[in-house]
Amino acid sequence: MRRHSPFHSLRLQLLTLLIFSISVSLWAQQESPHDLYRQERAVRMVAPSGYLYPVWQRCSTPGGSDHVIVLHLGDSHVQAGFFTMPIREYFGRQFGLSGPGLIAPYRLLGTNEPRHLRLEGRRGGYATDQITRRSYAGEGPTGIEVRSISSRPQEVTLSSSEGIRFDRVVVLHGHNDRAFSLAGDWADTPRRPFSLLTSSFFETDTLDLKSSVTSTKLVIPAGATFYGASLESRTPGVTVHTLGHNGATYQTYLKDHFTGSVSKLKPDLIIISLGTNDAMGRVSSSAVRSSVRCLVDQLRRNCPEVRIVLSTPLISYVSRRRGRTAPNPNVKLVSHAITEEAKALGVGYIDTFEIFGGESGADRLVSDGLLRGDRIHLTTEGYKALGNSIADALAKDYKRYLGSRAMTN
Repeated sequence: MRRHSPFHSLRLQLLTLLIFSISVSLWAQQESPHDLYRQERAVRMVAPSGYLYPVWQRCSTPGGSDHVIVLHLGDSHVQAGFFTMPIREYFGRQFGLSGPGLIAPYRLLGTNEPRHLRLEGRRGGYATDQITRRSYAGEGPTGIEVRSISSRPQEVTLSSSEGIRFDRVVVLHGHNDRAFSLAGDWADTPRRPFSLLTSSFFETDTLDLKSSVTSTKLVIPAGATFYGASLESRTPGVTVHTLGHNGATYQTYLKDHFTGSVSKLKPDLIIISLGTNDAMGRVSSSAVRSSVRCLVDQLRRNCPEVRIVLSTPLISYVSRRRGRTAPNPNVKLVSHAITEEAKALGVGYIDTFEIFGGESGADRLVSDGLLRGDRIHLTTEGYKALGNSIADALAKDYKRYLGSRAMTN
């Protein structure tokens, strides 16, 4: 038998270690796209010390029928609902959800709606308007106005596709409309809180159901103006509203009475995810910062206690000559403008542009299947990864809050 020298055995050990290291490296490269940001960059929210602590305090100590309201405002990335889903799931796991939240009449407008909610009904018989149109002059907080032009009441079905139950429907509609109702013997007599019966904003009908459901039918009176509804539970917890519009920019939400009407939702936390459309065409950093500042100032003026967190857009592509595409350099400019203005305003921000690699991460987003074929919108996996990054940043801030409480006790 041939004996091997100690050097030969050492070489075999080194070769085995090298093969193992290569295998681990290849396995890591094949991990889920969900983990892209975890592998490469720390996820965090930047904000003044203790900025979100009032929100976490309310989340941790609910009382009576008290709800904590989170509004995620944005563009087409938010409208589809995939982006917000991990954020909604985080609040649900940590504090419990108080119903599915805001449902806007996207479908009656002929556009897509968030995946976790459905509003179905006959599209005819309505005059519609949307906040992304120049003509928009609506007063509701959803940015969609649907006015019945039918001589008879019309029915729409409101459903939660994720199985989140609700026992209350708060209908948002125009002033002087006749009371909305639910089809069949499903609800008690509608209540109209006096504080919302004003001459300058929408009114509400609160319909308390006699049991907890995942679907119900709403009756829209003839001639009424319908902005949407909030599907809620009387159980204390967090309600996460999703509100996005295809093509929206920071300027979009500066129209008319929008920020004033949002105050009627009584949000505790507003997450704003805009910037993709702001980066299209010619872009001025000062103009972007001005739009961010105006929107934040208006929201603060109308919601003095609200906390605001901005997120930056992920890199997207623009068309070049001969059908080619390339990463849009304006996205970096817009993202930088958003973070700089957030610092100046003293609000929170999560720099998802940098978390996912900035400009240099563009090819990685494509190769890992996070960007769709248009190289602007994300795939389902991409939106989950993006939503998880924000959820993780919020979770870290909540842990800091718990740590601060432990130190003071």
